[in-house]
Amino acid sequence: MEAVEKHYNRKSESYESVRESLVFRIYDAITWKYLEPYVPTSPNSLVLDAGGGTGRWAIPMAKKGSKVILLDISEEMLNIARQRIEAEGLADRIKIEKGDMRRLDYPNDTFDLVLSEHTLFLFDQPDQMVSELVRVLKRGAPIVLSAQNRLVQALAHLPDDATANPEILQKAHKVFHRQHYSMLSEDPPIKIHTLTPDEFRDLLERSGLTVKRMVCKGATMPLRFSQQFLMRTDVPDQTVADILQLELAFSEQPDTIAMGGHIQAIARKK
Repeated sequence: MEAVEKHYNRKSESYESVRESLVFRIYDAITWKYLEPYVPTSPNSLVLDAGGGTGRWAIPMAKKGSKVILLDISEEMLNIARQRIEAEGLADRIKIEKGDMRRLDYPNDTFDLVLSEHTLFLFDQPDQMVSELVRVLKRGAPIVLSAQNRLVQALAHLPDDATANPEILQKAHKVFHRQHYSMLSEDPPIKIHTLTPDEFRDLLERSGLTVKRMVCKGATMPLRFSQQFLMRTDVPDQTVADILQLELAFSEQPDTIAMGGHIQAIARKK
């Protein structure tokens, strides 16, 4: 995880500003819609935000009443989180810890909710990470995880003109068969690991979870809108609302899971 730590240390200062782009405004709205109902409100409840970075989810979860442990591998991301948490007056409800989510220093059956959002793609062998999150989750309690969808990632590599760009067409084949990976970073090199919806479900079930729901996040992205449009921060609020309305309509349909650039799963420990 040294490369991951180095990458996020370097990106920490700009991380929150990137979240103001259209793509993240949409993704975050969908994430919260399907996360919020599972956030406990009792002051005695304890939530683990694994890979929680700058506190994007720890802060709203703490505002609902939970105590939260915000765990991340990047000290610089956690420094940003400290500033934000103090500004929100939540230092008494959110505990910040630096650590590797594959090796958690918590007893079995500790947490009332575990969240790990936008982290699974960092692991080429995700079983250890998911099993460790399940270990510290109380029996019957919910866990919310997201994965990047390899089906959509392969399709996103298709060129506009396959005769003019046959090498890109071959790259789509290689992405689908896990012979080529998109990169989060070239320096240090960090591969983006993806799962199909069935692979994601199988991972969760063999880790001791009962999957309650899987929803698609990003049916309109990245297959329809251009990368330039998705990264804009000046998209009118009404346009954002219209796109979000369409996205939520897709996410409510169980047969659209394979269309999402990301997949969010809600499961419970057996």
